[in-house]
This record gives sequence, structure tokens and C-alpha cells, in this order.
Amino acid sequence: MIEANSTWRNIFSVDNLASYAKASSSLSLSLQVLLDDYSSIVIPSRGAFPIFHPASDIQYIERSMQDSIEVRMSMTRQMISSPMNNPLILPFSADPGESQSSSCIRRFWTKVLSAIVKRDVDSPYLQFYKFLVEKVAKKDFASVMPSKLPEEKFIFIDTVVSGRAISEIVKSFNSEGLEKCYFILIVDDYGRKLKKDYKVVIEGLVSEGRCEVIEVRDLFTEDRGPGVSGVWSTVYPGMMRGLQERYDWAGDSYGAGTFYQLISSSQVEPREGAGDPKYNMPNTLLYASLSIASSIMIRSNLECEKIEKKSGFGDFVLSSDEVDNIVSEKKKHALRMVERYFQRSLENIGKCDPFSPLDKKTTKELALPRVDYTWGGMCQVSTSGSHLIRVDFSDEVVEGLFKVFETGYLGVNPFFDCGDYFINL
Repeated sequence: MIEANSTWRNIFSVDNLASYAKASSSLSLSLQVLLDDYSSIVIPSRGAFPIFHPASDIQYIERSMQDSIEVRMSMTRQMISSPMNNPLILPFSADPGESQSSSCIRRFWTKVLSAIVKRDVDSPYLQFYKFLVEKVAKKDFASVMPSKLPEEKFIFIDTVVSGRAISEIVKSFNSEGLEKCYFILIVDDYGRKLKKDYKVVIEGLVSEGRCEVIEVRDLFTEDRGPGVSGVWSTVYPGMMRGLQERYDWAGDSYGAGTFYQLISSSQVEPREGAGDPKYNMPNTLLYASLSIASSIMIRSNLECEKIEKKSGFGDFVLSSDEVDNIVSEKKKHALRMVERYFQRSLENIGKCDPFSPLDKKTTKELALPRVDYTWGGMCQVSTSGSHLIRVDFSDEVVEGLFKVFETGYLGVNPFFDCGDYFINL
């Protein structure tokens, strides 16, 4: 039976969920202001999605709370074109092997991003990424790219624990001249886990006016898997080794990864369809539970703000004490609703036994049928401690794939066959 016990209750505590809801509201507010000056959003982290997704949904909640149909229509038009609905996602996650480093992997992904931002169609890094998407992950390139590509002034949203990863990314950005972007960093444990040297890097960005820090009580979804993020991140160790060994330009800038988003499951019963590539029920239940809990808290907070601003309901004017009491009771009611709802959700997730969405074995078991469907058993699949899916091919398959890269992608404009999908090439 799934651990629907004190461990799960500690992870998905009301306090943790409330902290995430507050962070989502802060992120939404910041993005609404920043997007007047910045044209796009880049997300390198699976960990950011449990906060980013509710933040992007706040615009829909706020629209539904408007009394005027004209205001609702105006908000709808703004939402349709908002970068919040169309971010660029890149798999910056580092899973280095022997004689490899996380900084070199993040340098590779920085070069991919730089090529996209600068429209550098001659970049071998971008050409290799397109090859990975189309010939290794076997997906359409446009399916992992926003129709409006980021330009030099983009917003970079990432999660931070010790600060090592973001420090490596900032160093790589500086070396590539990506110095017009703005960082929004979601920081674990109110910053208490930040290492001194990395904290200095973040404080430097803040002092330059290029960074905002949003602190949370516990970054409890970090490295917890696709059940909390909806993002499945795949790395290809053999392809990364091959890239590093074959080309001088990849000697200190190598990476091999793709991602896909899968949230919903087509099954109705918890165990029905297990082993099918489309089966995703354990993760669907957990992701939906987090989303609904977040929505309940965010809506309650917005309603309380509205009451405080109006000091009452309609024509009824309330004293400040009466307003405070109503707001306090509404917030307590929302917390009770979330607590009861999440308890029922954990009981439903338990029906998926032996699958547990926080267990990396479950991540592997759910990913394996999809990889087998794509590659017909021609690879080995494992998972890292942070739920990265590792897909390893034989030397023969790797050699064949690099021949495809060299004959069909290296030196070829990665956008040449994308038609009019991209609106700002």
C-alpha cells in the first residue's frame, strides 16, 4: 500500500501547500508586471512547474471573478497571447557520468538557448538538440518549442536549493552574452540551505536589478518526479559520451536530453491499463490533487483580497474587525477543505498499489512501455535518484544515430522545415 501515512502528510502538509500557493501568487504578480518589458519565459527546471502552472492559471481565476463582461473579454484577449501560456522548456537537468561535470552539461544547454535567442541557425548545439528530439525521442521539433521564440530579454524561472545549479547557469549565461534576461528564483527553506559562495551570486543579480527571489517553506516537489511536475525528463548517457568524444566543439559543452509532458491518463480504474504506453494514472491522481489544492487556496486568497479592498459585500459596509474576522474564517475554511480533499486523494492514489508516484521505480515502470514503443526494446532504461529517465543504447545504435546526425542535421538550418509555425524567426 502506498505511504498514505505520516510521511506523505508531512510532504504534502497544509503548510507546504499554502506556501506554494503564496509563491504562485507572487510569481503571477511579478510576471504580469515584468512581461511589459520582457517578451518570453524560459523554464529549465521540472521543479518550477508545480509553482509556475498555478501561477499561469491565476489569470483565469481572476477573470472569472470580474463583474464586467467587457473586463473579462479584455482579459481573455490578453491571456491568449501571454507568454505564460507558451514558455520555452529546456532540459537543463544534469546527470554527469565519469569524466563529466554538471557545469559542462549546463554550458551545453546554455549554448542551445543562446542559439535560439540569437537565431543562430549554424549552431551545432541547436542542431544536435533538434536531432535528439526528432531521431532519438522521435517527436516533432515544433512540439517542444513555443511558436514565439524567446529574444534577448527573457524571464528565466528556476528553483534553488544550495544555489550550485543556478550559479553554473549564470556563469554560462555571462560567457554567452545572455545578460539581458531576468531571473525569478524559487528558493527552498527560506534560503537557509543556500551555500555562501552561491548566495553571493544570487545577491549580485538582485543588486543589479536582474533577479527576484521567491522563498518557500519547503520545496517539497523538487526531484520528486513527474507526478508533481507533469514533466518527464529523459537523458541519453551513451549519446552524451559520444558527443563529448567525437567533436572538439563539444569537449567542454556536452548534453543529451529531451522532455515530454504527460499528465492525463486515458484509464478510469486506478490499475486498468498498467503496462500500456498511455497509462499514467498514479501521476495523474497526484498532479490533479496538487492542482486542485493549489486552486482552492489561491481562489480563497484572491477572494479575501477582494473583500479587504471593498470592505464588505455589495452595499454592506463592514468594520475593519468584521472584515478581519471574515477573511480569517475564509482562510481557515480553505485550509480545512484542502486537508480533507488531500486525504481523500491520497486514499485514491493508494488504490494504484504497487505504484507510488513519488517512487523512482514507478517512474521507470511507467516510462518503460513508452520507450519500448519508441525503440522496440533496443535500449536499457533506468532512473536517477532525481527521477531522470536514463535511456542507454548499444554502441552500434549510438554509432548509427551519429551517422544520421552528421548526414541530416549537422550544418543544416534547424528551422528550415518548420513552415510558418514560428512567428518571429
